[in-house]
Amino acid sequence: DGKEIAAFWNNTVDRKFKLTFKSEGISLYDLYGNKLAVRKDLPIGQNPCFLRGSDLRKVLSDARIVPEQAYSVTGARQSKVDGKTRLGIGIFNHGTAATTLKVRPDFAGSAKKVTLPPQSESVVYFPFDGTSCQAQVIVSDGKKSRRWPVSFKPVSFCRSGERCVVGELFSFQPEMTAAALKLSIRVNDADRGVREKGAPWNGDTIELFFDTRPESMLDFPGYTPNVHRLFLSPASLNGLPAALQASSGVNTAKISWNITEDAAGYTAELVIPWSCLGLAEPALLGFDIAVDNTDRSGKRNQTVWAGGELNHKDRTYFGTLLKE
Repeated sequence: DGKEIAAFWNNTVDRKFKLTFKSEGISLYDLYGNKLAVRKDLPIGQNPCFLRGSDLRKVLSDARIVPEQAYSVTGARQSKVDGKTRLGIGIFNHGTAATTLKVRPDFAGSAKKVTLPPQSESVVYFPFDGTSCQAQVIVSDGKKSRRWPVSFKPVSFCRSGERCVVGELFSFQPEMTAAALKLSIRVNDADRGVREKGAPWNGDTIELFFDTRPESMLDFPGYTPNVHRLFLSPASLNGLPAALQASSGVNTAKISWNITEDAAGYTAELVIPWSCLGLAEPALLGFDIAVDNTDRSGKRNQTVWAGGELNHKDRTYFGTLLKE
């Protein structure tokens, strides 16, 4: 009959949401096809339900998912502030008015006050020298206190100007200037293998991962529009020339690069203008580097500085480049 169907459900454990939308002409059904009452502010339960109606795509594109709680802890990430290790706690204000909260992780002696504009996120930093990657975060709005469990990963750090050595295979040195990020990468691999055209990770390649806002959306580990990737490859055994490729949204024409080969391996140099990463100036940068190594026999392996095999879909594994 030309009508569209969409399913929705809440897959969180302790958070409640409502779907706010124009309900005229829309029908609602449970998983078994039983018709349910529909209203413009529809609670989203953990059991799947179905909407059915004409032009449903347009209706849902204008809809909003609204948390029933006024604020939430989005997550946590290790950071460095003034040279000292800190744990950043993400707080999101879901309301339509500014709110002031007191925030304290269970390992901290005192709370910190933060004022958040409506529909905004802020990160509150606390001294952190523990080894546990779990914490309880207590948040109070002056009337009620709530407790959130958070878990986080250890983060690797590299400062501008520091040479970071990764096993025996490679080392790298970042330099953050006012105009660009400069990277010098040394790979100790003189044995070239075959590289697959259009899939540089299936050959000798340096993979670079960038997240220009690593401390935002801490409840979402997947890629955001702030995540970018570069692939820098030396000339391959099967005749493909040295090349720089990128994920969508990165203008490689503005990036200068060079690969110099010698008897023991190769050295790569890149100058990446901040504008290529969507930045106007140097900033705290989520970063990782992986070196894909393929030999003449076709054997492949990968060495990663901070993360691992899930880097291609989970940005929380990235390390952090520090301005100083």
